[in-house]
Amino acid sequence: MSRKPAQRKHKQTTKTHSSYIAVTEPTFSYKDICEWCESLVPASELDRIVREVKQIEAMTPVYAALPPSLASLAFDATFVAARSYGRLSFRDDLYTYDETTSSRLYNPTPLTRDEVCEVVASLVGCPTDDYLSHTLPLSWRAGFTHGWLSALLISQPREAGIGLVAFTHYLTPVLLGRSVVAATMLTRPTTC
Repeated sequence: MSRKPAQRKHKQTTKTHSSYIAVTEPTFSYKDICEWCESLVPASELDRIVREVKQIEAMTPVYAALPPSLASLAFDATFVAARSYGRLSFRDDLYTYDETTSSRLYNPTPLTRDEVCEVVASLVGCPTDDYLSHTLPLSWRAGFTHGWLSALLISQPREAGIGLVAFTHYLTPVLLGRSVVAATMLTRPTTC
């Protein structure tokens, strides 16, 4: 059973008509989130992840071009930092663990368009994990997804292109501040 970070409560005052109501909402600090993540991943695996992300950043990989409506994301430090983790996640998915030899075997499996769209939808459209969607900033999830799609672009350019269209579809209304966002995020398409 996983341990979730301790919730800290703060009071927020909400105005309703002429009276004020005190609402208690849970908040999480990044330190709490990091401690929770470390409790889920063994220390040796966490060291490997950090080491490999640094290797990816040192190679200065090329990422897929962002459309003009999402160009402002390129200046967000959280978005930029998360792209390497997305690329690493894609690379890790190319391997399977063989219990008999205790080693990782290279076993790339092509993804279908539906699978790519499902990944994009679950990360930036309407996340399947409510806890992570409320604790990880959208800019981090967007950067992770952009890095993942950029890695996919090398081996499967058509599917990555479809994923980038879905990525743009979910994020453009958010960045432009349109009210259509609520309707878009409530529906979870199975295909693009």
